[in-house]
Amino acid sequence: AEGVRGEITVVVEGAPAAGPADLDPAELVERVRVREEAGERRKEAIAAVAAAAGLPKREVFDAVVAAKNAARQGPPAGKGLS
Repeated sequence: AEGVRGEITVVVEGAPAAGPADLDPAELVERVRVREEAGERRKEAIAAVAAAAGLPKREVFDAVVAAKNAARQGPPAGKGLS
């Protein structure tokens, strides 16, 4: 008799899932690192991150390996402390 009282929420469309273009390699590596710190094996962490991002496992694996190699080499010449 009185009509609608209070708030009404209408969801037209949900937020799009983060797609492959939305995640850079550093973010992929960070997500794998967090899962590893939680006790997950690297292989399973890579598979889970790849599935969530909609990427091939190989792409996430390559990002992890590249980050590991970059960490071993240290900062580029001229970028270190003075």
